[in-house]
Amino acid sequence: MKKILYTTALMLMTAMVFTSCVGGQVSKKERKERKEQQESEKEAFPSTVIYTIRCSQDVVDAIDLVVKYKDKGGINATDTIRDTLWTKAVVHDSIPVKVGLDWSLSPKLASKITKETFDELYATYDIQIKPDRRIDANAIMRYLNFPASKLSDLCDLENYRQTVARTHHDFHFPCYVYGRNRQDYPGLDPWDDYEEADWDD
Repeated sequence: MKKILYTTALMLMTAMVFTSCVGGQVSKKERKERKEQQESEKEAFPSTVIYTIRCSQDVVDAIDLVVKYKDKGGINATDTIRDTLWTKAVVHDSIPVKVGLDWSLSPKLASKITKETFDELYATYDIQIKPDRRIDANAIMRYLNFPASKLSDLCDLENYRQTVARTHHDFHFPCYVYGRNRQDYPGLDPWDDYEEADWDD
């Protein structure tokens, strides 16, 4: 009996340790505490975040792609994609810093659309910390031979996906805190690193 109780206790402790390592949805209280800790750990460390969006000419012609990004101090800034290459460099004086991209789509006015079918509607994003640290890169969308008559439905679908990713803390949603890794390793100084974050915390 003692052996069974001992084994059960070990299994419970292992499960608790595993759960604490894997984590889950972070509570508002934990997010607030983490934010306060990050504020107290601010240090002078110049860094430049480079946001890039590449898209096809069909996207420029058919869709208003509005980008929201984290500007200096983690403040939300907005821009509209007007060309096949959009890039924004944000210079920070200290770390940690909030880094992130969000977007929404709406179809252009029917009077401005000249095609019945778009060969390729694609857009991708890339987030880097200068000089050579890529934080995230992924597709925003990619559709081939897409009918102009369905643009409104496409925009609704992509906006819904983005909303779900943002509000459900989806790991595909590109929002991070860039700072120092505070793990203690004997003989090593903390190094620059990033971790997933919530857009609104």
